[in-house]
Amino acid sequence: MHKLQVDETANLATLLREQRVPLKMSCGGHGSCRTCRVLLDGEPILACQTEIAPGDYDLTVPDSAASSASIQIDLTSLEEGLLCADPRWHRLNVEVPGAESQANASNKQRLESIFPDSISLSPHFFDDLSSEAIEGALELACFDDVAQFSLQPERCKSYAIAVDIGTTTLVAALIDLENRSLVTCRGRLNAQYAYSEDLVARIAFCHTPELLEEMRDLGLKRTLVPLVKELLKEAHVSGRDVLTTVLSGNAPMIHILLGLDPTGMGGWPFNGVDYAPSPRAARDYGLPGQRLECVPSQSAYLGGDIISGLALVDFLNAPEGTLFVDLGTNAEMAFKSGGKLLCTAVPAGPSFEGGGFPCGVSAIPGAIDHVWEEDGELRYTTIGDAPAIGLCGSGIISFVAAAFWARILRKKGRFARRHEKVETRELIGEMQRVYPLTEDVYVSEDDISNFLQAKAAVFSGIITLCKVAGVDVFDISKLYLAGNFGKRVRIGDIMDIGIVPPIDREKIEVCGNTSLKGAIYATLDREAFKRMDSIIAELSFVELNAQDSFQNDFINALFIPHLKLDFSKSGLEQV
Repeated sequence: MHKLQVDETANLATLLREQRVPLKMSCGGHGSCRTCRVLLDGEPILACQTEIAPGDYDLTVPDSAASSASIQIDLTSLEEGLLCADPRWHRLNVEVPGAESQANASNKQRLESIFPDSISLSPHFFDDLSSEAIEGALELACFDDVAQFSLQPERCKSYAIAVDIGTTTLVAALIDLENRSLVTCRGRLNAQYAYSEDLVARIAFCHTPELLEEMRDLGLKRTLVPLVKELLKEAHVSGRDVLTTVLSGNAPMIHILLGLDPTGMGGWPFNGVDYAPSPRAARDYGLPGQRLECVPSQSAYLGGDIISGLALVDFLNAPEGTLFVDLGTNAEMAFKSGGKLLCTAVPAGPSFEGGGFPCGVSAIPGAIDHVWEEDGELRYTTIGDAPAIGLCGSGIISFVAAAFWARILRKKGRFARRHEKVETRELIGEMQRVYPLTEDVYVSEDDISNFLQAKAAVFSGIITLCKVAGVDVFDISKLYLAGNFGKRVRIGDIMDIGIVPPIDREKIEVCGNTSLKGAIYATLDREAFKRMDSIIAELSFVELNAQDSFQNDFINALFIPHLKLDFSKSGLEQV
C-alpha cells in the first residue's frame, strides 16, 4: 500500500508515473485494456481514467499491475549464442625494438612501426602506463584489430555486454571475450512499460523533444544503465574492462534509446531516421565501456531483434522451407522459399510476454508458467514455486490449451455456461465471466479475446507468407519459434490452440530469446554484423493488408484452434 499525497488535481496514472510508482498500462491510457486497475481508498478504479482531487489517499497496486525489476531469465540455451568462427578478440605477439635503436622515438611510435598494417592502437592503450620504455617480446589483446592493452606484466580481462532491448523487458548478458563464455545475465522490466505496453502508443508519446527525452530516460537511465551496473557489480567487473555493448531490438525502441525521433514510424510510410546506427561512444549514454553498437533493422517493424535471430541460425544457408517466427509484442517472421527470403510483421500485442490483461505479469517469481488439466481441475506451477501473482506468456498459452481440452473453454473463446468453476465478477464496474486460478489471479473472457487476437495475427501471418511463396504449410521443413518465454512453453500447447499450423512437431524448435543470443554472437564474431547486413539485403517485406486472403485467414484463426481445420493441399489457396 502507498500513502499518496496530492497537492493539485491531476490524472492518477500521470501522477503515479511522475512519482515513479510502478503501474502497468497496456493501452497507453485510453481505458481500453483495464490493466491499470488499482484500489484508491479501497475502491477499484482505472488509474488512467481517474482525475484525483487534492488530499491524502491510500493506494493499493495489485502485484500483477506493478512493474517489477526482477525478471526470471532462462539461461538454459544462451550458450547457443557463443558462436565464434572469426573472433573479434584475439592475441597478437610482437617484438618491440629497444629504445636505443630508435632514439627519441616514443613508445607509441616504436609499437606502430612493427604492427601489421591492419592493426592500430586504442586511444586508451597507454592509460595508467609509465613512460618507461616498452621493448622486447610483447603479447597484446586486440579487439577488431585494435590493440587494447598489453597482457604483460599483469593480465587484464576483456568483456562485452549483449542486450535485448525488448518492448516489455530488457535482458543483458556479460560476456568474457577471451574465454568466449557467459559470465552472468540479468533482466528488468522496461520502465517505459509504466506508460504503455503498446509500441505505437510509445511512438505517439514522443511527439515533442521533451516527451522523447522523458521516454528515453525511462528506457535508458531507469532501466538499461541500472541493469548494466547490477550486472557488473554481481560479477565484480570494472566498467573500464568492457570493450563494447551490443543492443538488439526493434527500430522504434532503438530510436528512442538513442534519442532519435521515432514518430515517422507511427504510420504510413513508416519512415525511420536510421535503421543501421553507426557505433558510438558508450559514455555518451551513461554506459560503461568504450563502444555502443546496434544490430541493424530491416525496416520500422522488422527490427534488429529478428535480424539477430536470423543471423544466429544462419538463415541465409538454411534449407528451403525454413520458417522463423519471433513471438513478441511485434511478432516478426521470415520464410525461405524458392531462393527468396520473405518476411513480415504483425502487431500481436503483449500477450505472449504476459501483458495485455489485468492478471498478466512478466516472467517473475510467482508468475504462473504452466497450466494443465488433472482430474477435472486446472493445476499450475509458478516460477520459483512462489505464491501465484499472475500469468506470464507461457502461462496464458498453456491455460488456453488446458482449458480448451478440459471443455472449460469453447471454440469461440467463451467459457462453458454451466461449469462450476466459472464465476461472474464485477471488474471495474462491469460484469465479467472469469475462471479463477486463485482468489486474486483469474482469466476473463475479455482476456481470452485479446489473446486470440494475438494468436490469430501470428497464424494468419504464417499462412499468408506460405501463400505468397506458393508453398503448402505442410511443406514447411523447419520452424524456429523464438520468444522471451524460453523453454517454458510447450510445443503441444502452441500447436493445440493454433498459434502455428499443424505440422509435424519434430519440425518445430523452441529456441528462446534469439534477440539476446544474436547480440551475444555479435559481441564475439567479426562476421556477425556482415551476416546481418547480408540477410537484410535479401529480405523482401510482404504487406499483409495487401493480400486478399489475409483477413479471411485472420477471422478463421480467431477460434480455437481455428474455425476451419482443413489444411490439405487442396484446401490451401495459393497466390
